[in-house]
Amino acid sequence: MEVYGIVAFRSRQAVLRFQEEMNREGLSSTVIHTPSQISLGCGLSVRFRLNDLFDVTRLLVAPYTQSLIGIYAASDDGRSIKLIPLEW
Repeated sequence: MEVYGIVAFRSRQAVLRFQEEMNREGLSSTVIHTPSQISLGCGLSVRFRLNDLFDVTRLLVAPYTQSLIGIYAASDDGRSIKLIPLEW
């Protein structure tokens, strides 16, 4: 089972900017299709290592918070993805 974090935004522009900022900070991240359980948004999200959660939340300041849907822990068993909303 694979476990990772997801940051979901309403705007593709916010997704791309946030992923770029994570890369500048040396944090591993990937742009992914937003899981279907997250019904709002632009269809793209940023995937990150859960070990980096503190640093990810540190970067979530304006203007990102205006477009933020939420941060989730995802567990993927290859057949389905289970999401748990994270407090930050």
